[in-house]
Amino acid sequence: MPTNQTDRPLVVVVGHLVKDEITSAEGHTSVALGGIAYNMAALCCLMKTGRIYPICRIGTDIRYQIANIFGGFPVFDDSGIMYSNRPNIVNRLVYNHDGTRQEWNSGKPGSLDIENIPINADAVIFNFISGNDVKLSELIKFRKRYRGLIYVDFHSLSLGRDGSGGRYLRYHPRWREYLSVANIAQMNVAELSTIARRELSDNREVAKAARILNEAGPAIVVITMGERGVIFSDREKDEQYYIPAIHIDGRTDPTGCGDTLAAAFAYHVLRKNDLIKSIEMANHYAAAKATFTGLDGFGRIDDIMKLIGPAAKGRRI
Repeated sequence: MPTNQTDRPLVVVVGHLVKDEITSAEGHTSVALGGIAYNMAALCCLMKTGRIYPICRIGTDIRYQIANIFGGFPVFDDSGIMYSNRPNIVNRLVYNHDGTRQEWNSGKPGSLDIENIPINADAVIFNFISGNDVKLSELIKFRKRYRGLIYVDFHSLSLGRDGSGGRYLRYHPRWREYLSVANIAQMNVAELSTIARRELSDNREVAKAARILNEAGPAIVVITMGERGVIFSDREKDEQYYIPAIHIDGRTDPTGCGDTLAAAFAYHVLRKNDLIKSIEMANHYAAAKATFTGLDGFGRIDDIMKLIGPAAKGRRI
């Protein structure tokens, strides 16, 4: 349990925590914790007070690893974690030189119980790591009784599953219902393409498609595009911004960059920072994450951010 003096902000992260086996485009292979572990690690760096409350299921093979990594953070509260008697799900990722990737899962985890999410939470991040993380009916029921910030990372809702555990991009027929519960929705440009049903190669096309997501419910839509940057769409102000990518020298690992961005953006929104400044800072954190694999680099992420240069400034589209 946390030992800090204040319980605010209280940030809940819901989604599956996996063990990633990552093969880079250059053929380098590494093993690291993945899924919502990136949300958790980023929040542990950002939050000096408050409480981080993950809701996930953890296998026997990584239980003590989780305790070693996160147990020393006063803000980390493990009381929402469920422990399985089976090994953790393994997620295999193989990257191509163009930034795309192939993905396989060792199994299909069951959905998570969200009945005990603290109703006084300031924000709940629903990160669809497996696509089966939370049942839609439970998500809709939760929205009706919860008045705080809901952040939905669409992520693997955009992926189907074949008989061998391979994942493939597909159109999700109930995407509007999932996004209808969200104050903020996030997805990458490939995931957005499954909804638009066409390739989105131009920033203005991406921005136009993002407005379709706004119409489904979320006031804010964030579209990540890797080396192309980020598109930010604000329905209430009827404004859209482009935030350029930050150039990184050397080999990069995009795994977890979107999760890092989501955690950083949610945190800065809760601090009542200007929305554009918040997404600029979140983009900076995501760029820093690209410089390392796994979670080890989060302990020096502030120094990395200084080394890669200032945050990129957004501009109106």
